Amino acid sequence: MATPKKTASEPVLRPRIRILCGNDVAFGPGKAELLEHVAETHSLNQAAKRMGMSYMKACCLWGL
Repeated sequence: MATPKKTASEPVLRPRIRILCGNDVAFGPGKAELLEHVAETHSLNQAAKRMGMSYMKACCLWGL
């Protein structure tokens, strides 16, 4: 007997947390991803390239 095919994927819960300072996002998913890439590459420039963003934008996110 054949196994029935799944037509729809199971729902997945992926919460995203943002830390606000007033109305500005002080820390969110983008900054978290940038930090992960910096930890892996040891380079803000390489981390920015992995995310497809400019070095200047990464500097702004980083707070430089």
